Amino acid sequence: MSSAELATKADIKEAEIRLESKIDSAKTELLKWLAPMLFGQAALIAGLVKLL
Repeated sequence: MSSAELATKADIKEAEIRLESKIDSAKTELLKWLAPMLFGQAALIAGLVKLL
């Protein structure tokens, strides 16, 4: 294995920062979908219960 293939501490830290940014973005995107779906599901169940 050559030294060009080895990761330095700086490389690892840079990758960690990029991953944390992507994880935060994914969390935000998930919450954008999760909250409306939760309310929609509750409304659907309430409507079905009312029909019965």
